[in-house]
Amino acid sequence: LNSTFGELIDHKKMTPEAFEVFKLKLKKEKNAAQRKQIIIILATLLILAFLFLGMPYLF
Repeated sequence: LNSTFGELIDHKKMTPEAFEVFKLKLKKEKNAAQRKQIIIILATLLILAFLFLGMPYLF
């Protein structure tokens, strides 16, 4: 993370090509983080669904 912030601060010195690569890298990281969040939410919902469906059988 520190390196990307350093790159962000130095973007004035960057060539346009390097800046495009940097923006793409940032976008990929953001997408990966969002995908991870969605997977965690879906897993949580699945676990809750199993708990609710399993309740009558447990008691």
